[in-house]
Amino acid sequence: MPFMTGQTVGDYVVVQAAGHDHFSGVYAVEHTITRRREAMRILGTEGHCPVEDAERFFKEIRHRASLSHPNIAGVHNAFWAGDSLVMISEWVDGESLRSALTNGPLPLTRALEIVSGVLQAVAYAHANGIRNCTPSPEMIFITRDGVPKLLNIGLAASTETQNDLHACGVIFHELVTGSEPVSPRVFPGFLQTRCEESVLRSLGAGRQLAEQLKETISRASADEPSLRFPTVDAFLDAVTHLRQGIESTASQRQAVNHSGFMTGAAIAGVVCTLILVASALIVPAPPTVVLPPAAPPSLLQASAPVTPPISAVPTNLKPARQPDPPLPAASNSPKKNPITRLGGAIKRLNPIDRLGRRQSPQTQAAAKSVPDAQ
Repeated sequence: MPFMTGQTVGDYVVVQAAGHDHFSGVYAVEHTITRRREAMRILGTEGHCPVEDAERFFKEIRHRASLSHPNIAGVHNAFWAGDSLVMISEWVDGESLRSALTNGPLPLTRALEIVSGVLQAVAYAHANGIRNCTPSPEMIFITRDGVPKLLNIGLAASTETQNDLHACGVIFHELVTGSEPVSPRVFPGFLQTRCEESVLRSLGAGRQLAEQLKETISRASADEPSLRFPTVDAFLDAVTHLRQGIESTASQRQAVNHSGFMTGAAIAGVVCTLILVASALIVPAPPTVVLPPAAPPSLLQASAPVTPPISAVPTNLKPARQPDPPLPAASNSPKKNPITRLGGAIKRLNPIDRLGRRQSPQTQAAAKSVPDAQ
C-alpha cells in the first residue's frame, strides 16, 4: 500500500516518496529516535507480499543483511506493515547510473572505475552465496563522492533470472559507448569506433590499448555464454589490466611533458646566456673626451675677472618702504570759449603760420635778429 508524507511506519516517519523499482515503491524515511535518513522499500507486488513469497524474501533479506561491502547498500531492518513487507536499507545520496548516462558515455577512466566497483560488489555477493544480483543502471547509484553502490542486490523475483556477468558486460558497453549492444544506434564497427575515440582521441594512448578495450567489452557482453568470461574475477582482472595500462600511459605522458618542460627551460636558459654574452661583445665603448690644452697661468690671471668683494649686509634690516606714486595733478586750465577755439583753429590752418612752425629753431632765431625793412 502507498504511504503518505509524514506517516509513521513502525519506528520511521516517511519524509518523501523516492520513486519505484522492481517492487512497489521506495521512500525516504527518518528514524524517530536516531534521526538517521534511510530508504524504505515495500517488497511484493503493489504493496502486497504473498505468503508464499515471504519466506524467500526473509531468507534473502537475512543474506543481504550479512553483507558488508562499500559498493553494496546495506540492509538495516525489515518488518511487516499491515500486509506489506517493508525493508529498511542504507540511504544513498546521489543519482542513478541511468541518470548519469543521459548525456552520453562517460570518460573511459570514470567508466572503468564504475564497472570495477560493480564487479567487486558482484564478486563479493557471489562469494557469500548470493548468485542473482541483477545489476542494472537503474539499480546502481553513484554517491556524491563518486562511489557506485548496488541496491536491492539479491532481491529479484525468482522468475527474473539473468546472468550477472552478461549484465555487467552490457553496463560496461553502455558506459563506454553510450548505448547497449542491442540498441538500434549500434552499427557495424560501432564498438571499434567508440573504443578508438575513448582511447586514442581522449587519452592519447596507443592503438593496442583500444583493441584491448574492444576485446574486453565484446567478450563481456557476448550473447553466447561460452564466449564470455568464465567468472566475475576474470572479468575484473581484465578491467584492472586496462586501468593499469591507462595509468601507465598517463604517467608516461606526464613524464614526457615534464621532460619537455625541463628541456625547454634549459634551452631558454642557454639562449638567454648567449644573448647576454653577445650583448656584452656588441655594446660599443664609451667615447673618449679630448680636453683643450690648459692656458698659461699668466693668461689665466689676466683674463680672470675680478670679483668685487662682497660687503657684509646686515640681515636684520628691513627693506625701505617705497613712497607711494604721486597722484595725477588735477587740471586747472580754464575751458576756452567757442570763439577762442575757432580763432586758434583758423590760425593753425594759416599756411604762413604753418610754414613758420615747420622751420627749425635756428632759422626762427635768425629771422628774429634781422631788423624790419622799415
